[in-house]
Amino acid sequence: MNIIYLGIDLAKNVFQLCGLNQAGKPVYKKRTDRKTLLQTVVNIPACLIGVEASTGAFYWQREFEKLGHKVKVISPQYVKPFVHGQKNDNSYRTDATHDEVCPAKNSVAAGHSSFGPCKAAYCKSSHSHSLSDPGVIT
Repeated sequence: MNIIYLGIDLAKNVFQLCGLNQAGKPVYKKRTDRKTLLQTVVNIPACLIGVEASTGAFYWQREFEKLGHKVKVISPQYVKPFVHGQKNDNSYRTDATHDEVCPAKNSVAAGHSSFGPCKAAYCKSSHSHSLSDPGVIT
């Protein structure tokens, strides 16, 4: 298995993974649930992972980077052109995860900045609001 790029369609419970080789051909397709996602990614050699920016994307970015992968969080406006069919359609998931890595590959090569910044866990906690005084940021 020679995966260079891995697209992951992040969802609430079921995740779609699609791995591409150097030529951009799909060599890995898998559907996994939340409980087994990290174990699945552990078994994949270090590669570039592309995920669409969402509420959980930065959490998964940190987890995948701990495993040695390089992760790019792609802005939804750059993923949208690759969506085929309805969002709840299984072909959408396969096509979107297959194709959402292509902008990552092309943008990384060209040096474009269409990716979200890495959000460290300490940044998230430093901007949380105090429950005792709503006007105070802790």
